[in-house]
Amino acid sequence: MASSLRAAPHVAEQWSGATLYLARLPAGPIHVLDPVGGLIWSEVTTGHGGDLLNRLAARLGVEPQEIAPAVFAFIDELVARELLVQAPMSDELEY
Repeated sequence: MASSLRAAPHVAEQWSGATLYLARLPAGPIHVLDPVGGLIWSEVTTGHGGDLLNRLAARLGVEPQEIAPAVFAFIDELVARELLVQAPMSDELEY
């Protein structure tokens, strides 16, 4: 599965320690991401390129196939909640 994603233009983010708060502005709701959710968000939205699963697995100390289903389900949920959107071709990040 490959897709080009970025944070939606109407989404605000605020970090508090390792917890990430995301909100669709102006009306919300507010979504609270735990440290792993925040890590996935950061890896998807920072534009580092490369293989998302390998980067996450290396940071979490696990094998990519162990986390693939959960990572892709989480990303799909962020898209469904309109927190992530398709990126323009010039702003492409594959996952």
